[in-house]
Amino acid sequence: MQRYWQNYIDGAWVDGGAGRIEVLNPATGMVLAEHALADAADVDRAVQAAGRVHRSGTLRDMRPIERGRMVQAMGRFLIEHTDEIAEVLTLEQGKPLWEAKTEVKGAALYFEYYGNQAATVEGKSVPLGAGYFDWTENEPYGVSAQIIPWNYRLEMTARSMSAGLSTGNACDVKTPEMTPLTNAYLVRAAEAAGFPPGAVNVLCGLGHEAGAALSGHPGVNQIVFTGAVPTGIAIAQAAAGNVVPCVLELGGKSAAIVHDDADLAAFERDLIAAWEDTTTSQVIEATNPSGGREALERLVHRSLADDRALDRAVRAWTLQKPLVAERVARVDVRRIDHIHTLLTKCGLDAQAARDRAQFLYWSYLGRPAKRMDEFAIAPLAAAMVDMLLG
Repeated sequence: MQRYWQNYIDGAWVDGGAGRIEVLNPATGMVLAEHALADAADVDRAVQAAGRVHRSGTLRDMRPIERGRMVQAMGRFLIEHTDEIAEVLTLEQGKPLWEAKTEVKGAALYFEYYGNQAATVEGKSVPLGAGYFDWTENEPYGVSAQIIPWNYRLEMTARSMSAGLSTGNACDVKTPEMTPLTNAYLVRAAEAAGFPPGAVNVLCGLGHEAGAALSGHPGVNQIVFTGAVPTGIAIAQAAAGNVVPCVLELGGKSAAIVHDDADLAAFERDLIAAWEDTTTSQVIEATNPSGGREALERLVHRSLADDRALDRAVRAWTLQKPLVAERVARVDVRRIDHIHTLLTKCGLDAQAARDRAQFLYWSYLGRPAKRMDEFAIAPLAAAMVDMLLG
């Protein structure tokens, strides 16, 4: 494993204007590598490079079937390097090696699928009567800005990049600063497939700096984002200032409805099983219980009384999610206050709720991390109580 990884702008590996950032191995807490950290100037260079490629017509004017073959070649590159990529992915993410390999193969499938679709994107003719000929043509947006979350960054980058390249767009990708390493392999795949300099640019940067600069850049023509609702709102607002369309995949779905007469023991088992199925970090698809408030509050009361239900749920998650325990947690008085408020609703007196909030926060979340990714959902204990209370 190389000790220092650079950003990729306009066909060259480059240092970052904001210096470097440490990438931690969540299994050990030790520094795995350093990565170049992009600033707003780096983002501008990437957008300018992508815009130049778009204006040149290099991708837009290419025969779609040829462009699609290049995209499919990127998928084959990932398959050929699965073991190497999966090892890096596991070291920086903390997910099991088998799951890392599954993610690499899933990323490759996106390039295979969208590459195959490149030649099927068609316009239509509109009948207007004799003497008229009316038709539509599909044009690429131009520069597609893609802001990627930290939990499935290789697969999610592949999802948007493959579609973007297949339709003739140039792609600027901001990787998550906690897990930026494996996206370098997408750059290598693009190079191996023959994409010109500037068609793919990949930068690691902080959300409030590089992410904000990318989402608000006037040279960006389309934005793709997966993450938290507040960040999605901020991106949509920035995009609106430039009248730029967005594809936003945000949290807050996959609810589990629990009625007042529900079997709470069965609900507890199902809820824990749902959490155990998401073996790395917090994912948007994880179950969010809602409805049946009285039933949920009874479950919380019982959990607080004997510790077993809540402890099993928390440990089922934290044992499999080192990123949450080691890298997402942070000193956050506001969140501890929020836990305190929710526990008070469960019937604890103020002091007991305060003690319990501190216990939950520090016992299950460990020491605070040096930084927090823009996509990081609220600390686990607060998020869990939030979910249990609906």
